[in-house]
Amino acid sequence: MSLERRTYSCGWWNITGLPCKHAARAIGFVRGNIEEYYDDYYNIAYYLRVYVGTLHLVPQKDIKPDVEYPSMLPPPLRRQPGRPRKVRRRDESEPLAKSMRSIAVTCARCNQTGHNRRTCQYAPFRGNRAIRQRKKKQTTAQPHP
Repeated sequence: MSLERRTYSCGWWNITGLPCKHAARAIGFVRGNIEEYYDDYYNIAYYLRVYVGTLHLVPQKDIKPDVEYPSMLPPPLRRQPGRPRKVRRRDESEPLAKSMRSIAVTCARCNQTGHNRRTCQYAPFRGNRAIRQRKKKQTTAQPHP
């Protein structure tokens, strides 16, 4: 390896113009600045020199459309595997969709909104057994005509 000649035996530095990891370690060992060992074409001045001149395109009005090879069409759509999405993805510029539920849920026990009878926490809880017994009493108490 030679830091003065900017070469290393692995060949990476010679090919890319950037020091390989071995050379970077050696540059760090001698307390050198690694940016000084880059090739000159990684420098901003070289980059700007490439784009100093402007390209002037020549309009070619005499070119006719290609009839032999018509314009390409996109490939045919085919159904993707898996369950289809329930709602399509909207673009960021599109307005948000209105929600499906427009009626507020009201509880049958306490008549408050926001929950239903099954999840009501304010009414006293009666187990399934008490409800079944109440229904049995109502059906047996009615006389048959």
